Amino acid sequence: MHASLEAATALATLALATGALAQMTLYESADYQGLAVTATQQVADLGRTRFNDRTSSATVIGTAWEACENTDFGGRCRVLLPGRYPSLQAMGLNDRLTSLRPLAHGARIDVQRHAPPVEAARDSRPLASERLHLADVTAVHAVVAKPGQRRSGDTAAAHQGSGDVSYRFRGQLHQVQMSTPPGRTVSVNDRGEPRV
Repeated sequence: MHASLEAATALATLALATGALAQMTLYESADYQGLAVTATQQVADLGRTRFNDRTSSATVIGTAWEACENTDFGGRCRVLLPGRYPSLQAMGLNDRLTSLRPLAHGARIDVQRHAPPVEAARDSRPLASERLHLADVTAVHAVVAKPGQRRSGDTAAAHQGSGDVSYRFRGQLHQVQMSTPPGRTVSVNDRGEPRV
């Protein structure tokens, strides 16, 4: 458990401001379960962060990313377009991801290197023109660090990994899946959509 916390802390240092155009979130289990970390810049060796060969699903926001099985973007690589990838098995990268980097907008990429697009990913970063509000978190169903093991709990339980978060805004109950602990409140826009 302590090692998982260290890994999350190490990768958290990769995150830039929330306005970054490129973002890739890695999950240690399929279907966006288990420990999750987000990168906003290239990572030449995930071994330094203790997340090497542990990725089973991912979400990509903003721009395409290249994901490779060896350090320094070597070995088998696939290009993941913005979207949600509930499993990396079909592209041969399940528990094999070692390096990743965002690709420049308009970069020319061999079509054979593209991973199959799966699901659209919603961009939860705030727009410059949006007014943000704080909504009270009412429940968190936390995902503990061990793959496949879930338990229900209060907000404090979410500090062990990602979770399903319920919150109330303007009298309506909302639910969202988050890869980081929400605390007691969640930032939302005027429609109650979460913003991070």
